Amino acid sequence: MITSEDERNDLIEDISYCNDEFADFLNLQTSYPAINIGHLGTAIDYQRHAIGRSIIDLVVETFTQYKQAGCQFITVDALNNKATTKFYLSNGFTFQTDKDFFATTRRMYRILPF
Repeated sequence: MITSEDERNDLIEDISYCNDEFADFLNLQTSYPAINIGHLGTAIDYQRHAIGRSIIDLVVETFTQYKQAGCQFITVDALNNKATTKFYLSNGFTFQTDKDFFATTRRMYRILPF
């Protein structure tokens, strides 16, 4: 959840680099409905078998198909390590801010198609 005006501005500025129309749309809103991935992981023996990607694809498809949910984003607090952030980046996520660069987790988001 975006909790401060700075985070809101960071999000809108970041999105405007790739999608001005969507950034303008967000700028008019007072809240940003999102689905949050709490914990996503696979056992070591099953990693690199596209299970995580399949789960994310299912979430995207579900919340895109059922528009009455009103979700605009998927968010995650990803563990701040190279493998985890690389996984989320390769699945269409973007860092919400650089203010958590040295934190244990990094806040990331992915815009859902509308």
